[in-house]
Amino acid sequence: MMTSGAYQQRISGVILQKDLHGKALPGEGVIKLGDLTASERKLSVGRGKEVPSMINLPGKPVKPSKQHELPVRVSGAGVPVKTRLSPQECLEVERTAIALIRRAIRPNGNFHGLEEPGMPLPHFARADLAVRPIGCSEDLWLPVQVKSTRQAFNTGGKLQERPPFWTFQGVRGYEKTPVVCVSLETATQRPPRVWVFSGDIFEGFKAPGKLTITQGGKHDTANNRCSFDQSCSRETHLGETLLSMWQTARRGESSYQLHSLRVVQTQLNSRHLAEWVMLQKTLDLFKTVPGGIEVRNAPSPFLPWDIEIHLSGSPKTKWQKVQLKSASWKRGRRLGFVETNKRVGKQKVPYQEGDFDFLLVSPPQNDAAFCGVHSRQRPTGIILKERWRYFHLIPMKELVRDGVVSSLKGEIRGVKTINLDCSSDESVDHQTNIRSSRLRKWRIDTLRPAVECGHLVKAILSRKSAGSVGIEEPIHSLTVNHSRGVHSVAAEAKQTPKQISSKVPLEANPLTTPELPRFAHFPSSEASLPTGRLPLFMSQFSSPSSDCKVTQHRKTSKQMPLNKRYETERTAIALLRKSFLPSEAFTGLEEPLAELPPYARADLAVRPIGYHGDHWLPVQVKSATRQVPMKGVRRSPTCNFGSVRGYDGMSVVCIALQKNLNQQPKVWLFPGEYFKSLGGKRGDVRITEGGKYDQPDTQGSFLLDGTNGRHVGTMLFSIWQSALTGQGSHRLQSLSSLQTQLSPAHLIEWRMQQKCRELLESVPGGVDVRRAPCAALPHDIEIRLSTDPHMEWQRVQLKSSHWNAGRRLADVPSHKTVNRQVRAYEDGDFDFLLVTSPQNDVVKGAPESLPFSQQRSQSESASDGCNTDRWRHFYFIPKKVLVDEGVLASAQNDPKGRLTLSLDFSPLPYTGRQGARASRLLKWRLDVGCDPRARERLVKILYKGARCTQDSDLRVNLYISLLS
Repeated sequence: MMTSGAYQQRISGVILQKDLHGKALPGEGVIKLGDLTASERKLSVGRGKEVPSMINLPGKPVKPSKQHELPVRVSGAGVPVKTRLSPQECLEVERTAIALIRRAIRPNGNFHGLEEPGMPLPHFARADLAVRPIGCSEDLWLPVQVKSTRQAFNTGGKLQERPPFWTFQGVRGYEKTPVVCVSLETATQRPPRVWVFSGDIFEGFKAPGKLTITQGGKHDTANNRCSFDQSCSRETHLGETLLSMWQTARRGESSYQLHSLRVVQTQLNSRHLAEWVMLQKTLDLFKTVPGGIEVRNAPSPFLPWDIEIHLSGSPKTKWQKVQLKSASWKRGRRLGFVETNKRVGKQKVPYQEGDFDFLLVSPPQNDAAFCGVHSRQRPTGIILKERWRYFHLIPMKELVRDGVVSSLKGEIRGVKTINLDCSSDESVDHQTNIRSSRLRKWRIDTLRPAVECGHLVKAILSRKSAGSVGIEEPIHSLTVNHSRGVHSVAAEAKQTPKQISSKVPLEANPLTTPELPRFAHFPSSEASLPTGRLPLFMSQFSSPSSDCKVTQHRKTSKQMPLNKRYETERTAIALLRKSFLPSEAFTGLEEPLAELPPYARADLAVRPIGYHGDHWLPVQVKSATRQVPMKGVRRSPTCNFGSVRGYDGMSVVCIALQKNLNQQPKVWLFPGEYFKSLGGKRGDVRITEGGKYDQPDTQGSFLLDGTNGRHVGTMLFSIWQSALTGQGSHRLQSLSSLQTQLSPAHLIEWRMQQKCRELLESVPGGVDVRRAPCAALPHDIEIRLSTDPHMEWQRVQLKSSHWNAGRRLADVPSHKTVNRQVRAYEDGDFDFLLVTSPQNDVVKGAPESLPFSQQRSQSESASDGCNTDRWRHFYFIPKKVLVDEGVLASAQNDPKGRLTLSLDFSPLPYTGRQGARASRLLKWRLDVGCDPRARERLVKILYKGARCTQDSDLRVNLYISLLS
């Protein structure tokens, strides 16, 4: 189960537990031995062995949290027989006792009653119950420790020689807390007995604190005896006694002490507190599931699963059994360690097929560092969000297939422990022949938006409930295909591109790691990517898709993998943007609503909030992760920043993220001229702690307190003010100037993308457009009709064609770069190809000797006066058409595909060979300059090409009829 037997306490008596709302009927939750099957009895824990702990959830039976023993049972002949109760019998005793306690504190007659908190106390908490008067609004609770046994017993040879007595163990350690001892008296017809003591009187007992109450003895007094029956005149009612204790403690007139609920809940040892927190995080994960998810305890604590879950709104699906586990870091190992065994009798054996439906593993909670850092250099703490980042939700069939769980027929023998990849280090090469790498596809990244995690969990549960878990496919492909399915929910808010700023939301978690395809699919512009520089795609949503992985570099490579560089830069930008927020001591900075192009010379443009002039301070951001010294090397930690040269007139902000270190990120701010004389081909700089670049005048801080340097937002604000008056080396620029500071190829590409957006936004009803989650994905934008929010986001690859001398047709590149090799696009890279008209000035279909203006005049006369500018024609081609034409590589048609595609953009009639590919693709050409129904055709193509649309023809006809 989810906790070790080392946590259990062997005590004589039953420790009361509670459900989520602290309420239960007298007979609720009592599991009788006859209710258990033979297989369930076989799984029962033997005498003195561990009893698995469980979660308290509303409305379901409560599992015991501690081991109970009853030393003596009286035989039918009256001779005492020493024995111990089985765990099932202990559970029955416990649930009966808790029902009696809760019945006694209900309001009745003159007794106004006591209430328990709405949230349960965690297992293994110092108190078993917490009560206060009904109607009290103060956060003051009386903790109550409860011990219980089944009956009285006698150790003498004859019962009449000694009065009956009751034994309770583990009563020490409850000072300032009432201890309630309950005997159910099941062997007699007498009513249950109950005593209440102050925990202070047991402090002198020897460990573990055995209490023997003899009838008429020193502990069986009128002050200690109570009754569950309010009408009993000889003994005080238990509810009245607890109410009186709360009142005297509230007045400070007794040794009892009231606590806040938070204090009572956290009175745990470190390991049990970690377990309880893990449980809350698991429930938080379930809360993200769309439509809700129902959770309940397993029917018995001795079954090999902990909880049962069920998707709300799916009454036909059965409850899924889930085994909860918590991983742990082991010294010198990068992977998380998970125990996958159960106890049968006195032995630990691997789980067997059918024991549960899913294995849910939470991240490690111990602070041992990982990712290859030497043990002596390991940090003392891990960032909280990173600590709870990765959960694994693995179906049983996958565990059987991978040899983790034993099969029913015995051909597969399971293992007692496994290792899972709970690390955020993406620089490690994940080899498919290792189990941890194979199981990595079932990993859930909770730093992604909550709606994504919820849909991922729902997808796994839905496929299992439907009886078809796609073991052959990675789980991310069940719900997301290159950021489609999950992000279709992440952007449910119906925002058009005009309504959305280009800023990354400040609430976005900057630690999300984008995972890209196993073979990195670069867009066409990636070939011209500057050395050492990543494109900054300022997405409108908080985190990129993590449904695929990027090709990892070899361990010996010094270059950081692409997804690691992307994560580093995105994190740095998010941190810097947070420093722009206004506060009492800082006016704040703002960015333009019109975004800077991805390959612009500046990463950011800022100006003070409230200033309306077109004067922007360009900011170039460089990011890195801190490098700690190697073992045996005595030198200060360093940070390497690449390509810092060539930014004259700008501010260069260098950010070290300090990942895997228990330190705040560091930031330095330099003028662009500072690195003008820097040597080297690329202009890299190494900032060493305490070195010449790490000086007080360049050090900054993301905090306003100024402990580690000046606030970086304040520094940029001062630079902007100085530049406005012409002081210093920085120069303010207009927004249009910053947007056009691109290489010729990137400027053409950016203008092409703007024209494509204008076309999509001009569609009747509108089209929602958003960027691809990462620059390295093989599509540029994602679109869906604004009038159909249920449509999945369609991935679109944008291309610009160009004229070639001597040819009538325009050439369109249809390839990507994979591991420095040019390959044709593949089936699945995108859903639509959107191609714009050529932008170079060599117009084909006319004599080449004529100048461009004369050629355009001939075209205008041939086209009856239609608008013939270079943005007149667009091609909008579905993926299926490209696969059938052999343009996209696919297993069904052409496995190699085509690196270049030829299309006809000439305004003159087509004169080529009929039946050629260019002729067949003419029907996908949109003449937005002359055809008034071109945009309606785009809608129809989009509907028919959308893979999620089952009834596309009916919906298209209905939509077109509404438009007309």
